[in-house]
Amino acid sequence: MTDITFIMGANATGKSTRMKALVDFLGSSYRDYEYTFFDTKKDKTRTINIGRFYPDTGFLILGSEAKNHAGWVCLDKADLSTQDMRTDFYKHVINNDKQVKRIFVEGYFNTVSPRSRPNFLKQTGFNRIDCFYMFYDTPEDYLARTSARAGHDKDLDWAVNSAGWKDNLGFSRAYDKCMNSNEYEPNNGKNVERIDNDASREFLVERYCE
Repeated sequence: MTDITFIMGANATGKSTRMKALVDFLGSSYRDYEYTFFDTKKDKTRTINIGRFYPDTGFLILGSEAKNHAGWVCLDKADLSTQDMRTDFYKHVINNDKQVKRIFVEGYFNTVSPRSRPNFLKQTGFNRIDCFYMFYDTPEDYLARTSARAGHDKDLDWAVNSAGWKDNLGFSRAYDKCMNSNEYEPNNGKNVERIDNDASREFLVERYCE
């Protein structure tokens, strides 16, 4: 049986940083994981290295190291840019590779969809699902983090009217919907949590490796 950990959320909340911390902890005992699929966006069959598989743990971490080597890039690489391609990949692993015990995924683009939530992932065939959301409570918090990343100051008016803040509200609403519906049923393998933006960089290590 295959489990999944899915981290989704707003810009500059630390999703990729926590995934990279897990990658660093797991070390070099991995093999590249190849996947062949029909890319409907490019209208051709492609074979790609979709992530790293760690045989000792059964963990498959989708994505690759960011260009600055400080973080991790997963769904935002757009290798699996449509929901159908993502679902096809999940089903491929579930049905064909019993070595994979848990898939780790993170992303910002195209992740607020109901197809990134526990009910759909359960229907896809996953056994136990952890969906982690990361977002800001106020425009001031969003402004502070995004200005620091951009390297220059922006004002609150920019923050409130930015596409990033509107996306942030989308993640907040998606989290609330999960927590107020049958998406959140931990006893049935459907777990939903919010990760505080200031949580430990080693959050995933502490949750899954210790």
